[in-house]
Amino acid sequence: PLTSPDLVPVAIRIPRAVVCLISALAQHGLTTQVPHAVDIALPSHAQIPKIDGIPLRVFWYSEPSFSAGIDVITIDDVPVRIYSPEKTVADCFKYQNKIGLDVALEGLRTWRDRKPKADFQSLSRFARINRVQRMLRPYLEAMLAPFTYCGTNRFAPLRAPDRVVRTRRASSHPQFDRSGGGR
Repeated sequence: PLTSPDLVPVAIRIPRAVVCLISALAQHGLTTQVPHAVDIALPSHAQIPKIDGIPLRVFWYSEPSFSAGIDVITIDDVPVRIYSPEKTVADCFKYQNKIGLDVALEGLRTWRDRKPKADFQSLSRFARINRVQRMLRPYLEAMLAPFTYCGTNRFAPLRAPDRVVRTRRASSHPQFDRSGGGR
């Protein structure tokens, strides 16, 4: 009997396919979700594959995003192409409207907690490739609090400022300028 009866036939019948999103999260142990279909990535403009008896959800990726972060694992002596955990988390934020923000956040939290040294540089690189770095940044900052990124591959404790300087912004519009000038 096959240990993964859905992924092995997909890898054999569609060799260009890469396991992605919820199927990849489940394979990496990053979610509690049970995939109802096998999520696969194909290059843009590829034909829609059909495999009898296995429900597929196909996502078309542009070339820089498609070829980045592919790992090959062996399941039942069959090589299966799957995205790395960091690439999978970045993809989940890219496709959060299709899979749900809760799934993306669960994957990010589990990835951070599961790995002793989470590779935030790799995650940032894949987020930049997928153009989701601005979307991902607030979640990373919240998860890394009370630490902040120092820019040299290290995280340092967040320090309170020595003193708070309040500045008053001058209005550039004469109607809202309270200094008396302008009119």
